[in-house]
Amino acid sequence: MDDMWRGSLEWYRSRSTLDRVESSGDHPLGSAVLGDLTHVMQLARDCRWLLELHSTAERAAAP
Repeated sequence: MDDMWRGSLEWYRSRSTLDRVESSGDHPLGSAVLGDLTHVMQLARDCRWLLELHSTAERAAAP
């Protein structure tokens, strides 16, 4: 994210996703099955996004 223009749409989306990932750890699973399923699916999407972001950054940094 360091190379993004702060305030751009891409930066805002990235920042929002990172904030959501950070705050999702504060919310444990509850007793509502559908809500828990939705929560876990969102976490999976966020993890996939983080992995892609990290892989892209590593490729860019490689000599």
